[in-house]
Amino acid sequence: MRIRHRVPTVFSLYMVDVFCCALGCVILLWLLNLRAAEDQTQETTDLLHQTEDRAQLVSKRLQEAEDLARGQGTDLDGAYTYIANLQKRLEELEDEESALRKQLAGQATANDDLTKRLDASTRRATNLAAEVQEQDQRLKNALTTAALVPTLQKDLKTSRDDVARQAALASVLEKEIDQRMQLLAAAKKELAELQTARQTAMRTADNRDKELAELRTYKDRHANLEERATGLEKQLTAAQQNLTTLTDDRKAMQAEIGRVRAAADNRFAGITLTGRRVLFLVDMSGSMELVDENTPSPQKWIEVRQTVAKLMKSLPDLEKYQILVFSEKAAFLYGGEGAWIDYDPRNSADKALKALADVKPKGGTNMYAAMELAFGLRAKGLDTIYFLSDGLPNIGEGLTPEQERKLTEQQQGEILGKHIRKMLKTSWNRELRDQPKVRINTIGFFYESPDVGAFLWAMSREHDGSFVGMNKP
Repeated sequence: MRIRHRVPTVFSLYMVDVFCCALGCVILLWLLNLRAAEDQTQETTDLLHQTEDRAQLVSKRLQEAEDLARGQGTDLDGAYTYIANLQKRLEELEDEESALRKQLAGQATANDDLTKRLDASTRRATNLAAEVQEQDQRLKNALTTAALVPTLQKDLKTSRDDVARQAALASVLEKEIDQRMQLLAAAKKELAELQTARQTAMRTADNRDKELAELRTYKDRHANLEERATGLEKQLTAAQQNLTTLTDDRKAMQAEIGRVRAAADNRFAGITLTGRRVLFLVDMSGSMELVDENTPSPQKWIEVRQTVAKLMKSLPDLEKYQILVFSEKAAFLYGGEGAWIDYDPRNSADKALKALADVKPKGGTNMYAAMELAFGLRAKGLDTIYFLSDGLPNIGEGLTPEQERKLTEQQQGEILGKHIRKMLKTSWNRELRDQPKVRINTIGFFYESPDVGAFLWAMSREHDGSFVGMNKP
């Protein structure tokens, strides 16, 4: 049955038209009200001006009347009466002016209310437009999702069919193994019965000389038993062949389990095991065979060699590698200029273990020379370094002649270590556009000072690596 999907009708063009018409009506009503308010305001203003002109005229006439009365000195009562009437008219005009001013203030308030209503309508229109845009985006997302549904359903059906086929195949294999085991058990049982019958027949044959009839019966029975034994032997041969096949399958499975267990045993905890083109940078200074200044420990160098081999076996993506050893000078273990060696999981680790066994630790610790030579491989695709050491550098570039004379070996080591870290950041392992940064993992075989661990930890953290401290051998 074909699945049909309907596009969700959350919002439509018809609703957009309705919204636009409503918004247009609101704006039109606002414009009409605004025009009427402006006209009424203008009329009120004109009326106010006329009232002010009339008041000024009355005041002028009042002043003329007073002047006339003073000049003539006659008919003062009539003049005063005329003045009183003018003053009364002036008060009426002032009252009318006050009323007009109140009306004008009310009209201004109405205009302000109308403006506020227009602002509210504008905000509502903006919100509605935003809602329209949001609904349109939801509609597009729904259309995109609906387009993906058939493909996802097809992939799901394919996955379910694959799982069903695998389950059916596993069930058939289990049934076949059970049938073969049952057949083997039945064959063994029949063989045991046949051997018992033959023994019984042989015991009976000793007594068959007394009775010829019993002898003939025995011969017939023996012939039948031989025929049956032949058939059973054929079945036993087939069962043994099946058993051999099952035994070979079991041995292959046990070998695979052994390989997986060996790979698990060779994993090195504490370090992110990455890298395709890897350099193992190994300290072979004299301290690598000492527990402390006065205590030799040959087992320490053995543990260093085994750690290199274990790391090499544990790297899941290792394709090419090289080993660089250093003391007062640095050199590649296999000679040459550090050409990459193809990694072979069958024998590369054993070859490295044997080559390191021929190295005798001696001399000082020149880490500067080792790092400078190591990063010559960066242009050849170097992506990861595993650095194994037990101490701070004690010779190499980074010290002034005065520092070499006056400072202790511990102080010189701290200065040399800081210089190496600076060179790594600014030169050897700096950010380059066409070459990725090299990851540096460090493994410390502690000698005496805890500053060794701090130095190795800082170097690994600054270059995206991990640090592991090994116990004293």
